Amino acid sequence: MAVEFKGQNIDGQKLPAKAYYYATGGLYKVQVSFHNKRATIYFDDGNQTIIQLNQQVITDSNNIEGFGIVGNIL
Repeated sequence: MAVEFKGQNIDGQKLPAKAYYYATGGLYKVQVSFHNKRATIYFDDGNQTIIQLNQQVITDSNNIEGFGIVGNIL
């Protein structure tokens, strides 16, 4: 099942975003793309990480939570 926002499938789109890393309190300017219940986060330095989303239907685009290897990222 695709990730949805406002009733639209947003899988595969690369969108500008901000990622908050709970462990350090750091806020990062990133791009994100969605696929099923996963989000790939692309950092400016070329690194990327994949997180598992807590929800598949996004109701608040300013608060998308998930969990990855490095810990919680928003």
